[in-house]
Amino acid sequence: MPRVPKEQNLRLRSLLDEAAMSNKGLARRVVDLAATRGLTGVRCDHTSVLRWLAGEQPRPPVPELAAAALSNALGQKVSETELGMTPSDLPGDLGLQLPTGWTETVATSTALWRADVQRRRFLVNAVFTSAALPASALRWLTSPPAAAPSASGTRKVGRADINAIRELTRSYREMDNRLGGGKLRTSVVSYLDDHVSRLLTAGSYREETGRQLAAACGELSQLAGWVAYDSGEHGLAQRYLTQALAYARHSNDHALAAEILAAQAHQALYLARPDEAVDLARAAQAAAVRHGSATLLTECLVMEAHGHAARNDAHACGTALARAEQTFDRAAREDDPAWLSYFDEAYLAARMAQCFRDLGEAGHAARERAAPWTWTAATYAAGPSTSPCSPPPTPPRTSPSKRQPSGGRHWT
Repeated sequence: MPRVPKEQNLRLRSLLDEAAMSNKGLARRVVDLAATRGLTGVRCDHTSVLRWLAGEQPRPPVPELAAAALSNALGQKVSETELGMTPSDLPGDLGLQLPTGWTETVATSTALWRADVQRRRFLVNAVFTSAALPASALRWLTSPPAAAPSASGTRKVGRADINAIRELTRSYREMDNRLGGGKLRTSVVSYLDDHVSRLLTAGSYREETGRQLAAACGELSQLAGWVAYDSGEHGLAQRYLTQALAYARHSNDHALAAEILAAQAHQALYLARPDEAVDLARAAQAAAVRHGSATLLTECLVMEAHGHAARNDAHACGTALARAEQTFDRAAREDDPAWLSYFDEAYLAARMAQCFRDLGEAGHAARERAAPWTWTAATYAAGPSTSPCSPPPTPPRTSPSKRQPSGGRHWT
């Protein structure tokens, strides 16, 4: 059976050139560092470095030693990820916790992207961990505002770099809508690992640019979470969405945070964890309040109602829907994020109808609590054969809290 060719390690090649270091020079330094640290059994020569450049991943502790050797030669910290190598010791819960510091956020996310590209076993076999969700949401809610990110690396990051990430994110979303996320997952993750990772680990930028870079990373990380979700890799999707939330926090973008928290609620609900879905939807509401969009808050309230419907709690579902209606009545659409433009009265009625259908007979009680919308939502719930209205609108896949990934699940 022919061997699949490995991807060349261009990061290592670039750093060797920058340090004016030969293959033999790197190999010699790795062996010397191992001897200095009392590490036995570390053997490599220039042919070993040639294999690394060809894409082979050396075994621990070589990645750490190579990073230390190049750090000493360049006079600056170089991580194993920047070498295009997998860190020697990766925790099994990588990406499940919400990092609060910028350095920690970059280190965690870039290690996650690299490990994902290499299809490390602990990620391939990762399962959804419901216990990690409340902790991340609570940390986001209770942590003080994050300082604006800044860095003084060797590569200047500007508006063109950030616009490129956002434009590619839009393109990937459009293709995702047409093709389904499973077909795009490799491309999205490779771009994060190859391009975005370099901007984060070697970039130079001031605070305002840092905020914009964090927002762009959050949007693309969120999309990576959704395409993993589409592929049925829910444990991996959970980690990407958690890291997207960390980037949203550093960007100070409360609308993006609300969108991601609602996406996490959506995933929890899909995996039959309605209690966690309700908690996350309420955290999303807190983010929406901070942003100031009544329409966004309405969407998060409807997500909470879906969680109550899944628990067959008609009273709580009706209360959430009544609050959603009251909130939407005072919405000023000019305050809405651009991606929320689809949300209108018909869409709200369709989402309410979904709740009523999920409740079955108990839906009568929920309809009474959301009385002003009862007729409109009820006609949607009745179906096209009895409804004078058009069929419920299909939620756009670009907005995670109401998204329909491939695989046939639908809100409406």
